[in-house]
Amino acid sequence: MVGLSVQATIIVALARLLTPAEFGSYAVAMALTTFAALVGQLGLAPAIVRAPAIARGQVAGAFWLLVLTGVLCVASLHIIAWLGFKGESASIVRWCACGVLLQNLATVPIAELQRALRFRDYVVTELVAQIVGSGLVSIVAACLGWGVWSLVLGGLVRETIIALGSLALARTACLSRIDFAGTASLARFGVALLCVRLGATIAQTGPQLVVGRVLGAQALGLFTRAFFTVHRLELAAVSGLQNLLLAAFSSGGPSDARLRAGLLRSTRLLTAIVLPLFAMLAVAADDLVSVVLGPQWREAAPLIAIACVLGASSALATVADAVLKSAGKWRILVGLQSTSAMGVVGAAWLGTKWGTTGSVLAVTASGAGANLCLVGITLVIFGVRVRDYLRVLAPSVAFSVALVAAHECLASVIPGSLDHAVLRLAIFTALGGVVALGGFTWLRKHYAGRVAGDYGLLAEWYRGHRRRMTGN
Repeated sequence: MVGLSVQATIIVALARLLTPAEFGSYAVAMALTTFAALVGQLGLAPAIVRAPAIARGQVAGAFWLLVLTGVLCVASLHIIAWLGFKGESASIVRWCACGVLLQNLATVPIAELQRALRFRDYVVTELVAQIVGSGLVSIVAACLGWGVWSLVLGGLVRETIIALGSLALARTACLSRIDFAGTASLARFGVALLCVRLGATIAQTGPQLVVGRVLGAQALGLFTRAFFTVHRLELAAVSGLQNLLLAAFSSGGPSDARLRAGLLRSTRLLTAIVLPLFAMLAVAADDLVSVVLGPQWREAAPLIAIACVLGASSALATVADAVLKSAGKWRILVGLQSTSAMGVVGAAWLGTKWGTTGSVLAVTASGAGANLCLVGITLVIFGVRVRDYLRVLAPSVAFSVALVAAHECLASVIPGSLDHAVLRLAIFTALGGVVALGGFTWLRKHYAGRVAGDYGLLAEWYRGHRRRMTGN
């Protein structure tokens, strides 16, 4: 949460110093490097975290395997830059490609820190990297007029600090004798997980490449700002809940009754937080963009409001995804996410015929449809009645409607002399807090035993797991 807050502050500062076109030029390179990093890491990080026991030879093998794949990814991105880009765009892709190798160097030590539950060490390292790299370096460079290169330089400094810091903290046994058979066993699980994640990554990065190619850097800057804002709000609300749910669901065995109950209870709590937040963002997007990002980003406001639909549906899919993974339904997930990826990229291409708004509408509709399809299939597999699921969603929908109605009433009663974006935003935020407080009080009164108790069990599971790992 602290990291997301710092990142939001940095983004606001950079948004006032750089243009949407400069962000768009950087977004193309980041889309390519994100995809290359996912493929190049081979899913080895979660394989290391979940392994019942891991030897030094496996760690060394995974480390050097990732160094090799990192070098191959950098070379591949240089070839793509030479074939598909010209001038400054090609140079940006080449320099950003170096970040893939830095990420691969950090993958194994970060996985070791997570496996040992040393989250504080990793979070502090990442936070320092964000503040120094993405923050200090990028902002100073932008003030000096470096434009898009301030983002490139800040990103490389951030990845360098994370790589060096994680290696120093984890003291990875990279010089140990390599256990080839053990490394292969890690890679087998990692590649299976990679196939699941590949569809989601294509769905995220594919539309950016399409919009950048067809509509240009300016449109891509607005497009990525809309989905980036929604994605960051989703991360702030959901945070690490998906990983916690996956571990908690898996620890009790593949019991359909248990997973069915966990699906309903977890959805009730998660949506009670997330849906009202997205409702607030959608109705206040215009004022929020005007006050926080500045007038040059005004065109992004309606795009953010549209993208909120995708964010809300992603929250519903978060719990369903965790349930399917814990039940071992990998083939279903791979099939759904592969189909979703093709659908989203195709929708982005069709939507570009109607400009940036059309592409955001098309991607949102396609992505939300895929998320709801995932939820529907999960309900069928575990025998959850639609009526029960809708009953679970009812409180959060009611809170969201109340917030939208409150915003409309507020807009109609503010005098013309006081009708200013800053004042409207402040009043609506305070009003949203009052509605949220009332909503959570109602939830606690009606669902305390069925919601708070379940998450108390998750907390107990985490504490017990930590004791077992540390031997205390």
